[in-house]
This record gives sequence, structure tokens and C-alpha cells, in this order.
Amino acid sequence: DIVSIAPDNNFKGVLLKANKPYDSKLVGIISTNPGVVLGSIDGDTQKADKRQLALAGRVPVKIDPNSEPIQVGDFLTSSNKPGLATKATESGYVIGKALNNWIPCTTPLSPPKLGGETPQQRGGEVLGCNQPTIEVFINLIYKQEKSEMENLKTKMSTMQKQIDELRSFLIR
Repeated sequence: DIVSIAPDNNFKGVLLKANKPYDSKLVGIISTNPGVVLGSIDGDTQKADKRQLALAGRVPVKIDPNSEPIQVGDFLTSSNKPGLATKATESGYVIGKALNNWIPCTTPLSPPKLGGETPQQRGGEVLGCNQPTIEVFINLIYKQEKSEMENLKTKMSTMQKQIDELRSFLIR
């Protein structure tokens, strides 16, 4: 499950299943096999939490069935369904990059490949309906969409032209 820091100050350090897309408080993924393990205090019992939190590396993550299709290398973020990941399609905080392809149940199966096998039949190259998890390489960052960056570059270029025009006017 993808987890984020609890917003309530009464429970410092408590982690909750992330339940909003692009959650700015994302921390990591509760995993069955993380490379680094840290502990925390459970908000309900006030006892040590035995869940393992993966902060880096390659771990499985559960995918929201309503996610758009995912390709290897796509950024994943938190979903509005608690603990689940979804394909990141806009700027915002992301949990990492997909290491598997994934398709939702509503997407038609791929056409047969050589030998009559679809990618779903060839060792899980594309995962979907019957596979609710994929591998992710954790990389907590703020992902900026290229279109927004291009808009910013255009605005900066326009401002530079205006500055240059003002300079030439003042020098006369």
C-alpha cells in the first residue's frame, strides 16, 4: 500500500494509506520485502508498527483498477482509492516509475503475436485484470509535465524580449 504522513498533529510520524491523487505527503510503500526497514508507532494502539516501509528500491504496488494503462517507465502516483497507485498523467507528487506494463480490465487484449500468444500469455509482460500489482522503482519526486515547462520557457523568453526592448529604449 502507498502511504503518506497523517495530517493530524496529534499522531506525529503516523502513516496512513494515501487516499488522494498526487498527495504531497507521500512517504513510501508498505512492502513484503523492502530493502530498508524503519519503525513507527501505530496511531491506534500506540505500539511499535510491524509493517515494513519501503523508501527506495524495487517493490510491488497495488494498482487502482480505474487507472489508465501503464507502460514501463511511466510515473505512478497515489489514487483516490486508499493505498492504491495510478498512472500519473499530470504534474504532481509521484511515488516512482513502473517496471511492468499494466492494462485495466476494460482495455481490449492485445492482438495475437507470433505463435498466437498475446503479451498477457507470455510470462506477464503486460499485466492487468488478474494481476492487481506491478513492480515499481520508488523515486519520490514532484513530476513536472513538459507542457507546463514549455509554457514557462515561453513566458520567460517573452519577458527577456521585453527586458531587452526596455534596455534598448533606455540606452537611446
